[in-house]
Amino acid sequence: LPPAWDRMTPVREFGPANLYRYNDGAADAYIRYGFVRLHTAQYAKAGARMVVDVFDMGRPLNAFGFYSIARTTEDTFVDVGNQGVVFEANLDFWHGRYLVHVAPAQAEPVADNAAIELGEAVAARLGPKAEREPWVGVLPSEGLVVNSVQYRHSLLGCKALRAGFAAVYKIAGKRQRVVVQE
Repeated sequence: LPPAWDRMTPVREFGPANLYRYNDGAADAYIRYGFVRLHTAQYAKAGARMVVDVFDMGRPLNAFGFYSIARTTEDTFVDVGNQGVVFEANLDFWHGRYLVHVAPAQAEPVADNAAIELGEAVAARLGPKAEREPWVGVLPSEGLVVNSVQYRHSLLGCKALRAGFAAVYKIAGKRQRVVVQE
């Protein structure tokens, strides 16, 4: 990590059997998306204390999928990993098979760029990005609303439907939702 950031806690590790101890209430959602392992630690720089969670989701499609259902087309996107979203002092991004969350560890304000700076350093250590977005070759690009693609393990909220992609297209001036099963 950048020299100015000091690790303040040991790296803790969680797997599917004990993720609920760290993220109770959301553990099942991560597991549905192929969660393999979580590594988490706190880092500090000049009074700012940040938590970094690195979720190994097994494959890029799973990392993108979980990331995609948590963001909207209205979010503020940043070029961290394959793609990131910043909100308040938080950063979420996917990078290859990894899903990363960087957030303040305390209620005190932190610098606006602290999460991005730390996230970029983490991304640099995770290895190569996914070569391309998972939907390329599955969804047509014409009319596709930027950042609207989602990968869902249950389409349209129906567990009976296989996993697939959902996206918004602008067709004849109207927004239309398109769903493609795997």
